[in-house]
Amino acid sequence: DAQRARPDPKLPPPDADGYFPIKGTVEDIPFSELIAAHVETSGKLLVYDPKRIQGSVTVTAPKEGRVEKPENLLRIALVQWRLVMITTGDFEQIIPLAEAITAAQSVTREELSTVPDFAYVSLTYHLKNADPNTVRVSLQSMTTRPGVGSVLMVGEREPTGVNALIICDFAYNLRNLVTTLDQLDSEIAKESTVIKLQHVKVEEIASALESAAGSGMSVGFDAANNRVVLTGTELHIKRMAALVAALDTKE
Repeated sequence: DAQRARPDPKLPPPDADGYFPIKGTVEDIPFSELIAAHVETSGKLLVYDPKRIQGSVTVTAPKEGRVEKPENLLRIALVQWRLVMITTGDFEQIIPLAEAITAAQSVTREELSTVPDFAYVSLTYHLKNADPNTVRVSLQSMTTRPGVGSVLMVGEREPTGVNALIICDFAYNLRNLVTTLDQLDSEIAKESTVIKLQHVKVEEIASALESAAGSGMSVGFDAANNRVVLTGTELHIKRMAALVAALDTKE
């Protein structure tokens, strides 16, 4: 027979909802089978270079079984080969992870909660209080792994400037990073307040204010305009402003 017989499929037939019921270990599932299953159940057009996607993967599920979408299986399998599936307009394509940063789909916080765990996406996070460069350095080490996740800074922290980060990573880890950012932006929130002295000179109370400032609080002095500049958390500023008011009184 000139025609070769196709090997039996490794995956069980999908259920009515397009999910695969998997039990135990399924060995050597060809990538071609995962790709075909995803395309059939999603109805999307997938473009890829077959030379980059060769070989197979093994999946092990609990004995009682588990149902899984072909899309999730394909996305997770691709990661083992440092590949990723991304959406480009009406198409999907499979590309190396190293090229994914420039092609990552941009999502909002609301959309992030619904995309597949191993979808490679980007999100713009607008900081309200924290310094973007400081946060970027800390956050970069928390991305999936070198060459996969990326944290880019947009602008500087200025009153009228952009104060944001663009983060690219797998959706499951990006959700964790957003939670961490929410905490960081709140815990290290700092602001500045300028107080014009009415009754005393800056030099007269500078020593007292510096002694009371403590850690986490910065006190600056504008002698030319007889002003005090307080920088710190809202709580610290309120405390120091009360001290300034107490010291700035007529004799």
